[in-house]
Amino acid sequence: MVWVAAAIVFVVLLVRFTRFTIWAIVVVIAIGALGVALMVATDSARQAARKKEISKVLLRADVNSAACKPEYPMHVSFSNGNDFAIDEVSFRIYAHQFGHSNSLYSDYLTSDRVLKPGDEYGACWALNTYSAPNGLISGMKPADLEWAAEVSYVTRSKAP
Repeated sequence: MVWVAAAIVFVVLLVRFTRFTIWAIVVVIAIGALGVALMVATDSARQAARKKEISKVLLRADVNSAACKPEYPMHVSFSNGNDFAIDEVSFRIYAHQFGHSNSLYSDYLTSDRVLKPGDEYGACWALNTYSAPNGLISGMKPADLEWAAEVSYVTRSKAP
């Protein structure tokens, strides 16, 4: 009901004060466009800063039978190249056959190991039992696959 009253007021103002109403509409549209442009620019800058932070966290995943137990075959190592500490790293590991592009295994994981600037850390991880029953992926051992990892998100440390 309120919008009907607003529409009636708008039509009356448009007919009675045509020039003033048109200028008011132009000003409102300009302010709205300026606000949208500011939001887009801020979001783009924030997104670029996030990508830069993520690109400075180096991540490597491979099967390391020497360093890891059979139930935790995946060795993932992190390196923080940022000038601030990181509380958490969310990442994806995936595997495919050598010479092929289709992913046979993929999993999203999170490490809550605090990484100070320049810190490196490595740990052994278990494979997802749903995707790798009996430790096999599409009938192959994890060591027979090519592994890769990518950082999806980092959480800045709030500590100084």
